[in-house]
Amino acid sequence: MGRIDARTRSLGAALLLTSLLATAVAPAGVAASGPASSPGPARATGPRAVTPAPATTILVRYRNGASTLARGLARARAAVTRQRGRADLQLDVVAPARGQSMGDALAALNADPAVAFAEPNSHVTLAADPAQEEYFPVQWGLENHGGDCVGANTDPLGLTCVSDVDIDAIAGWSMATGVGVTIAILDDGLDFSQAELTGQRWVNPGESGKDGANKDKATNGIDDDGNGFVDDVNGVNLCAADAPSTTLHRAGVDWHGTAVASIVAAAANGTKTVGVAPDAKLMAVRWLIAGTCDTMFDAINAIDYAVANGADVINASWGGPDDSFALEQAIGRANDAGVLVAAAAGNAGATDPFYPAASSSPNVISVGALGPDGRLADFSNRGSWVDIAAPGDAIAALCLSPDTRSTCPAQWSLVPGTSFAAPHVAGVAAMVLQLRPELKDNASALRTKLINAGVKSTKLAAGRTGSGRRLNAGYAVDIVPPSAPAVQVRARGGSTIGSSTASMTITWPASTDASGIDSYRVRYRKVGASGWTTITSTNTSRTVAATLTMSQAYEIQVTARDRGGNTTSSTITTTPTRYSESSARAHYSGAWTLVSGTSYSGGKARTASTAGRSVTYTFTGRSAAWVAAKGPTRGSAKVYVDGVYATTVNLNAASTAYRRVVWTRSWGAAGTHAVKIVVSGTRGHPRVDMDAVIVAR
Repeated sequence: MGRIDARTRSLGAALLLTSLLATAVAPAGVAASGPASSPGPARATGPRAVTPAPATTILVRYRNGASTLARGLARARAAVTRQRGRADLQLDVVAPARGQSMGDALAALNADPAVAFAEPNSHVTLAADPAQEEYFPVQWGLENHGGDCVGANTDPLGLTCVSDVDIDAIAGWSMATGVGVTIAILDDGLDFSQAELTGQRWVNPGESGKDGANKDKATNGIDDDGNGFVDDVNGVNLCAADAPSTTLHRAGVDWHGTAVASIVAAAANGTKTVGVAPDAKLMAVRWLIAGTCDTMFDAINAIDYAVANGADVINASWGGPDDSFALEQAIGRANDAGVLVAAAAGNAGATDPFYPAASSSPNVISVGALGPDGRLADFSNRGSWVDIAAPGDAIAALCLSPDTRSTCPAQWSLVPGTSFAAPHVAGVAAMVLQLRPELKDNASALRTKLINAGVKSTKLAAGRTGSGRRLNAGYAVDIVPPSAPAVQVRARGGSTIGSSTASMTITWPASTDASGIDSYRVRYRKVGASGWTTITSTNTSRTVAATLTMSQAYEIQVTARDRGGNTTSSTITTTPTRYSESSARAHYSGAWTLVSGTSYSGGKARTASTAGRSVTYTFTGRSAAWVAAKGPTRGSAKVYVDGVYATTVNLNAASTAYRRVVWTRSWGAAGTHAVKIVVSGTRGHPRVDMDAVIVAR
């Protein structure tokens, strides 16, 4: 991704991070910051996109079974030269001949029968770069209390802090801190000599301990675990042209990976900052050195190393505008291993896809940059392909100046960019994996969990992100599903039934849950059908209506989803049934008059006007509803349920209306009940009609 604007802007007196953090409430095990004499920070202005250098080499993937001779002939026919490759992937990096265009070389390779595909070996860049001195930071992304959240009484760069626009880290830490989870930092290097990171190192079990000669495997110069790298005890440098494979950080060259790592998992050691997942372990995979090791081939090697050596989460704070079949295949291998890829969405402020964030692979979560005002940062890419937003502007990070131009004006800087949003997601993913280790085998489910546990925000909807949500650790660590909805269904009171249908009300009491209910989904289908009809998927009320066919059996399902993205479903089976006025289930007391007319549900009804006349329906079901006519000549009737008085129904109305649901009652489960309707004999308009009873069996 592009580098940020190099213009700098001098600000007023800096505030110390230590004094600012001291006012915050710290979670158990997370200490306040260090001594008040700590140096002040710097802050970078917003990043801008920089177009990566055009590809000069080509990735060639050969077909399965293509021999060494067939591969060589394919290269010869295309007039390209092999530079390097990986036999295990049947993948080569080749260069066009002098004077040969990339297009001609690609066309020749893709036309060759030995080639599965050929594509540009595109370059990628880091997704942020700090460049400007400003205030010593506070970590508003973890806990934003509004007011002065970026560390100065005024902010000349225009950032506004809004209370609770953060990931609710303290709530998350009460449940998990990333214990037992390894996050691979695929970047330009990681400086484990820094106090905040030295204890966060992943340790390769195959390169630690003593070897057969009683030498330390970490330094014995032997590839003890047989993975192709010597002494890769805390990670590896894959940029062989730049430094030995054991060099995980080069002073004066690297800074970005260390900044990312400090956001993910800086130690809770009583000094400086604390990471999102302070007890997670960090695997350093150094590869992205601009102009040296910055192609798709290098990215593929980095992903494969992380996967092969047991990473649970990959942080990819880099990318470019070009997709790649070969890169997608590497991401697919990560998916097969259950490894989530938290990828920066890029800093062009555009909707154009940025890869690997825009990958459709189910283990890639694309992360846009959130500002402390809850809006997507101006520089952040946006669109339906961006899954979620996370804090990514003015983020406190350990920043090591790589050159005399002072890219990092101070060791602790406020850095902007989607590069620094992605590690927030990687850290929360580690917290979830600590609590739900079975998701280490299901990156797609982990991705869904992180998105569904996000906080809904209208500021992130309307095409800014696909989910309209921002990351929340407090909700993500809720792994207990809500209580099951107790579903009830009955004819809708006040509705008019059709000749063969009835409007049915589906209700349920509120589900209980620690983090609260986010939404309910309600759907139904005919018994025996495969597809569902969804009534609502974002409902927050607890009642919906559906028009169902009478005498047809249905399954009705209500799913409660809590704010942690956990769900619980309840399904009932019911058949809306109309029992007419002449049903064998109806038992009349006294004389009732039979009347006919097309306005009645079955073409007939029975009427009575004398007080005390009654009709009793006995049935088995989960609800019952009385269908009658209302009008100027109609009076009142008392309703008894199972021998107990329930209510008096007034049927009098200014105009006549037929087939109206005038009374309804439901129960928690199907059972045998008796509903008795007794004519009151209202003076002047005593008539009561018995049209039908609708029972949800």
